[in-house]
Amino acid sequence: MEPFPNRQRRQPRIVQAEQDLNLEIEKIIGHERRRNSIRFLCKWEGFFDEDATYRVSEDFRTSPYGVRVIKYYINSFSELPQELREWARETDWMQDTSNAREAELPLEKGGCRVPK
Repeated sequence: MEPFPNRQRRQPRIVQAEQDLNLEIEKIIGHERRRNSIRFLCKWEGFFDEDATYRVSEDFRTSPYGVRVIKYYINSFSELPQELREWARETDWMQDTSNAREAELPLEKGGCRVPK
């Protein structure tokens, strides 16, 4: 049973099959563990939070901005959730701590695009 039967749900503006390669991630607003990997909930620049979509962590590995946006998200926790701690420890491209201080700085846009 639908709790609000008269409510109309709007369709998300970002559809997985039609994603524009020029969309940039503004920030990560959540995460979930799926099988043996982590997926990050990405808020897209110029879109509302409810239009956020999940991206697998591997989508971020080739972009310096992508790695930085993940580190920024991780550093936002006062106590890191266990699944993120384990994932960061097991993920080779997150092992580089030379940019750890840089990840605490405000994010500058550019470079983390949606892979096709």
